[in-house]
Amino acid sequence: MFVVLCASLGVAMTEEWIRTGWVRSINPARRELRIKPEPGRTHQFDGLDWIQLKMDGKSPLRCKVESSRVRESAVIVRLSAGVPRDTVALMLNAETVVLSEELKQSPDGRMDVSELMDMDVVQEGKGALGTITKIYSTKANDVVEVTRPDGTSFMLPVIDKVFLNVDLERDAVIVGDIAPFVVENED
Repeated sequence: MFVVLCASLGVAMTEEWIRTGWVRSINPARRELRIKPEPGRTHQFDGLDWIQLKMDGKSPLRCKVESSRVRESAVIVRLSAGVPRDTVALMLNAETVVLSEELKQSPDGRMDVSELMDMDVVQEGKGALGTITKIYSTKANDVVEVTRPDGTSFMLPVIDKVFLNVDLERDAVIVGDIAPFVVENED
């Protein structure tokens, strides 16, 4: 008996899908995907039984996972034998996604840096500086790009000396003295 363990989800596109990574290489013969996780989202692949992949703007494809393991800068996911190799061959550059309500909390209880996206940045005693529009992951720490109302932007490291608090009620990040850490974007 052959059981297909990969099927299109019939979930309405109005559901909020959160990107957890993207497939940067494939090995159809072994049914393996090498996934580059989004910054701060590696833990989303721990204990994975199923994975959702969004390809070419279509409804996400849900596939059974045989195993997953974290490597230096990637997650290797082996799909179950029921997933056709021809389907795996089409997964290059697919996004890995989860529904917002299925997003796992970080193991250390800290907020995922990706959750800061689109939050306002407010400096103590000075007011709003702009909005976080991009997040970059580096070996040392994550970095956010803050876009001012006039369209210019600057970068800030996501470190305790800069980021003092997250005010979820105001959907804002509270920062202290950023002068020693700010890098102006010259684009």
